[in-house]
Amino acid sequence: MDVWQCDANGFYDIQQPGVQPAGNGRGLFHTDSEGRFRFRTVLPSHYPIPTDGPVGRFLRATGRHPYRPAHIHFIVRADGHAPLTTHVFVAGSPHLDSQMTWLGGAPKISARIAAPAGAMWQGAM
Repeated sequence: MDVWQCDANGFYDIQQPGVQPAGNGRGLFHTDSEGRFRFRTVLPSHYPIPTDGPVGRFLRATGRHPYRPAHIHFIVRADGHAPLTTHVFVAGSPHLDSQMTWLGGAPKISARIAAPAGAMWQGAM
C-alpha cells in the first residue's frame, strides 16, 4: 500500500525541496493477514490548489474556493485485483463539505479519521 500526505502546513515534500526531506509524508506499507495496517504521522492540513491556468479560470467562473480538506492518499494493491487509488478525509477539516472537485455536492463518506486532542492522532477505517 502506498500512502502519502501533506504536512501540518499543507505542503507536500516535493513542494518544499530543501525544507522537507525527500519522501517526507510518504510510505510503503504491508498489511497483516487480516488486511490491517498501522502507521504514525502528523495531522495533515487543508490547503489551496493552484489557481492559475484553466483551474483558476474554472474557479473564478463558478465562484468556488480553491481549498481541499485535509486528507491522506492511498494506493491499495492486492494480488488478483486492480489497484485502488483513493483518499480519506480528516473529520472536521475545513472545506470538507465544499471542496471544488465535488461539483455534485459532497460525497458519501464511509470512513473518517478522527483526531483526538494532542500532537499525534489515530484513525480507524
